[in-house]
Amino acid sequence: MIRKITQKLLLLFLISSSLVHAIDLGEDASEYLRINGFATIGASTIFEKGQEFRAYTFQKDGVRDGEINLVNNTLLGLQAELLLTDSLSATVQGLIRNDYDKHYNVELDWAYFSYDTGYDLTLRAGKFRLPLFKSSELTYVGYARTSVRPELAVYGAGGFSSYTGVDALYKTHTGTTDLSFQLGYGYAEEHTPPEFPGYREFKSDNAFIAKATAEKEVGLLSMTYFRANSDFLNIAPNGNIRHDTETLVQMLSVEGELHYENLSLEVGLGKIWVDKIQPDEYLRYGTLYYQMGDWRPYMTYSYKKFEEKPRGERPPGARPPPPGFVPPPGPALNRYEEIVGIGVRYDFHEQAALKIQLDHVDGMESQPQLLISDDQNDRKATVLTITVDMVF
Repeated sequence: MIRKITQKLLLLFLISSSLVHAIDLGEDASEYLRINGFATIGASTIFEKGQEFRAYTFQKDGVRDGEINLVNNTLLGLQAELLLTDSLSATVQGLIRNDYDKHYNVELDWAYFSYDTGYDLTLRAGKFRLPLFKSSELTYVGYARTSVRPELAVYGAGGFSSYTGVDALYKTHTGTTDLSFQLGYGYAEEHTPPEFPGYREFKSDNAFIAKATAEKEVGLLSMTYFRANSDFLNIAPNGNIRHDTETLVQMLSVEGELHYENLSLEVGLGKIWVDKIQPDEYLRYGTLYYQMGDWRPYMTYSYKKFEEKPRGERPPGARPPPPGFVPPPGPALNRYEEIVGIGVRYDFHEQAALKIQLDHVDGMESQPQLLISDDQNDRKATVLTITVDMVF
């Protein structure tokens, strides 16, 4: 039911957007149609041989020793908001980003209708990014963050980074504290390339998200919960389904900010539970910076760990063991990627910032995240990245 409703709403949105070009809005066009954009122009290099570093986990390749990569960090986004009435609006955001070897992909990042009830409550319907962390919704808006890339190299929860459905946003305050609450429900469907030919597909018809945030001048505290009954499919290149398994995916994340004069600290923790098939995940990050006019020196830290299911479990679709066979118990496999960086941000324009960041990366043994190593016994690298982030 939710799927059919949101599909019709998205179709109506596209029709409404196209009609804008046929309506003469005259000199007051800006009152009805708002267009904003964001962009990042960046370059990276790595200093160790046998290592390859990418800016985002969805990219298939990155920069190697002796190279200067000018595409992995570079992207362009546009957002349009159409005011249909005083209370009803439609928003769409498109993105052009690099995914492999100088190849750019164009995609619809989100598209939704928004209705302001007038009682501090906003109702929305359409496609949204999962608000798992602050950086999850603003993954590609580099100007909105301190560092050159998102604080966490997280693709989402259990394979999901967005959902299509409905949500409600309520904002209020108590004293000097602003409070906001968000509830969302819908379906999610995405696919990612596995280590073998073909792809993995993730589906859920009951994705649920709940978020609460308290904010005041000295900082903020936010907590998010995500839950979905997911259908995991391994699909061969010819379209045949290798495995089809249902499992429960849950995620809990907590973020906080603390500001004291010119010093600020941002931290986040997350845990993803997957009943079977995929490993559980542990996530944490921290950014410390000091504002000096237009300059902002900073330190950043991120950590992501996969905790595999215990060895000896039979994967779905595998042949059953012979009668009487007892699999040997084995310890869970722990895999992590850790990045420590220092950098400086310079706001040379009210809508543009220059960033220079040097990172030390300790890569993951398998299931590589940002660092891909030729030798699994040598997984350390130093990366230099320079970006210019802008909004317009």
